[in-house]
Amino acid sequence: MKRILSLTLAAVFVAAALASCALSPTSNALNANIRLTSSDAYDAAAWLGERLGDRLTECVVLGTDADGYGVDLSALENDGYFIRTFGGEYVLLAKTSDGLDRAARKYAKMVESGATIENVTYHEGYRVKRVEIASRDISEYTVFCENEPNMVAAANELAGRIEEACGVRLAVSTETAAAPYIVLQYVSDASLGNVGHRWNVTEDGAIITCSEKYKQQSASYAVRRFLEKNFDWMGLIFGIEDLSASDLVSIDVGTS
Repeated sequence: MKRILSLTLAAVFVAAALASCALSPTSNALNANIRLTSSDAYDAAAWLGERLGDRLTECVVLGTDADGYGVDLSALENDGYFIRTFGGEYVLLAKTSDGLDRAARKYAKMVESGATIENVTYHEGYRVKRVEIASRDISEYTVFCENEPNMVAAANELAGRIEEACGVRLAVSTETAAAPYIVLQYVSDASLGNVGHRWNVTEDGAIITCSEKYKQQSASYAVRRFLEKNFDWMGLIFGIEDLSASDLVSIDVGTS
């Protein structure tokens, strides 16, 4: 009797394990071998299931919720991801849906090529190891700007992007600028047109000036172009971003 009961329980556990990949908090329309840890993984999971079809023979878990997997997603960039094997499953984890999309495509490529599925880490940590302006570490700087809503938003965008690039969050102030500084300011200059800009680096820091004619865009445009040019951060203006990895971004005195 005990043997029969043990066999019955074992069968139940096996059935539950086989069925676990079919459970999704979002939809039953996904491939039966796919399970989600978060609802924002649905699009990547649907794409993966459609792409691989019958070739998806292993249990794959996707999500931005890494609870229970011992993975620190905060170390990833927005497009970064981890692919790990965990208890017989292949686990694709990312901080954002964009990262999950990239993870799904990477996993699909490995399956289609017949390669052994290996652990993958993509874009973990900060892309830029160190930033200097006028030979000072970026951490010494404060972003100063005029107390105007569009300008303040642009200054916070600059501070946020610098943090995203290297992990250093700069304070933003509308007080009188004090060196070392990064200054954002409007100017009345016909040569700049509606959204033109210029910047100059001195011993005291960087001054970014932009046209006051169209404040809704000029400050933000100036900040993004500054980052594109000096950080090699492509596509910010158009919303298609690619920040190059670098040990050092140095913006030297005389740069303009």
